[in-house]
Amino acid sequence: MGKGSDGSGGGNNTESGDTVPPKAFLTADKYKAIVGDPITFDGNRSYDPGKESNITRGIMLYQWNFGYTDDDGTPIVESTVNGTTIHSFPDRGDFTVTLTVFDDAENEDSAQVTVIIVPPNEPISTGSSILIGDPVGPGIFGNSTEVTWNLTEGATYMWLNISVTGAYVREGQSTTVEIVLENPYLDVIKNQTVKVLGTEAVPWTFQPEEISVEGRYTLTIHAVDGAAIVSVMGEATYL
Repeated sequence: MGKGSDGSGGGNNTESGDTVPPKAFLTADKYKAIVGDPITFDGNRSYDPGKESNITRGIMLYQWNFGYTDDDGTPIVESTVNGTTIHSFPDRGDFTVTLTVFDDAENEDSAQVTVIIVPPNEPISTGSSILIGDPVGPGIFGNSTEVTWNLTEGATYMWLNISVTGAYVREGQSTTVEIVLENPYLDVIKNQTVKVLGTEAVPWTFQPEEISVEGRYTLTIHAVDGAAIVSVMGEATYL
């Protein structure tokens, strides 16, 4: 199997005499969404060389693999004759969506995008927690992640514990990460900068004596280094 223009695999069909694979291109209208929100995936830039002027641009079938399985382990896959599809994801996580396009000789090529699915602004109250875990990447992901939740009743104590993982493999290289916790009424509650050496995971714990204001809280983690990729895991617990 050959390689497509984006480095993905391209098939060929020697029986028909057409051995030139099509070119697959894939974009999404958003790369970060809330669980259940629809995302439009667009493969209309895909084409079969020499047939770009055709209505179909030489693409006879679009096959979409959404990067997860059902409860029986069957991959969630859809086939369309159109170059767009709309899909919503039932769970949080990172999902690599693969588009495979086929021409009339059954040659194929694939392209991929990754989308990040996060939980909605979850209402939490005394004695409950919200999980924090949103991988961050450069470019369109902005090198930052934000988790927002609503405190629905007063709490006397909040325990925030996250683990920040850096991007650099080489010894001595560090990722600078800014961590901000804020509330519209309390303004910035905590602002701290940490340095993560290599890919070492650094824990960060915040234990305010009193968080009694109901409303929206926002935790923002931002990689100051432009080329850094940071992974954040943890939880906020109200007691």
